[in-house]
Amino acid sequence: MKHLKTYFGHKEIALIKRRDVEQYVGQRKAAGAMPGTLNRELSCLKNMLRKGIDWEYLEVNPAWGVKQQREEVPEFEILYEEEAIHLIEVCSP
Repeated sequence: MKHLKTYFGHKEIALIKRRDVEQYVGQRKAAGAMPGTLNRELSCLKNMLRKGIDWEYLEVNPAWGVKQQREEVPEFEILYEEEAIHLIEVCSP
């Protein structure tokens, strides 16, 4: 919320355009924000702007269509059956 408030806090909701949302994402990305962080912030912003539609401050959501960032899915190593058995044997009950 801190970053969203800093960037959009001075702007009237009806004046926020898609370009502003895309510039925000670009600025945060350039500042080193992780893709997951950007996605959470973008989701929060989209929900707030959707509320603006519900409350009739907006006709359309300017964040609609702004794409989420690709997040890297961590790979997990799977234990082989023998490794799992050994792990269970050496663990305390």
